[in-house]
Amino acid sequence: MRFMYIILCLFLGNSIFYCQQNLSVIKLNDIYFGSDFGGKEKRLKHTDDGTAKFQIHSKIETDIVITILIPNYFINANGLEKIPISFSDENAGWSTVDNISSRITFDPRQPLILSIKENQIIYVWIGGILHPSQSQRSGKYTGNITLTVQTLPRN
Repeated sequence: MRFMYIILCLFLGNSIFYCQQNLSVIKLNDIYFGSDFGGKEKRLKHTDDGTAKFQIHSKIETDIVITILIPNYFINANGLEKIPISFSDENAGWSTVDNISSRITFDPRQPLILSIKENQIIYVWIGGILHPSQSQRSGKYTGNITLTVQTLPRN
C-alpha cells in the first residue's frame, strides 16, 4: 500500500500537522531570512538559524521518499514586490537527531529516499538563497514550499 502526505509550508504561517495511521509530518519552523535585505544576496544553509524545520515520525519500519517543491520567488503582501529565491545542495539537511552536528546534507531539488525504523523520527531542515535587488523594499515576503512524504512498498 502506498500513502502520500503533502505538507504545505506557508512561511510565517501556523504549524501544520498531518497524520495518517502510521506516519506523521509536522512543520516545526518556517523559514526566516529577516526583513532588511540591503540588496545583498542572503544565504541560509541548513545549519543556519532561520531554516524551515520538519519532523517526520513513523510508527512502523518503512522506506520513504521526501520531495520538496520549491518556489522561484517570495512575494510581499500587496503582490507587487518579488524576491527571487534559489536552492543549492547546501540548503537542505536531515537527521535522526535534532542536532546540528548530525545533519546530512542533501539537494532539496532532488528526491530523498530514506529507510525509517519503527517509532523513529527524521528531522528535515530547508534553507535557501534570496536574490534581492538593490531597490528591494524591506518587509514580509511569503512563499510556499511543498514537502511531500511518500511511503514505498517493501518486498
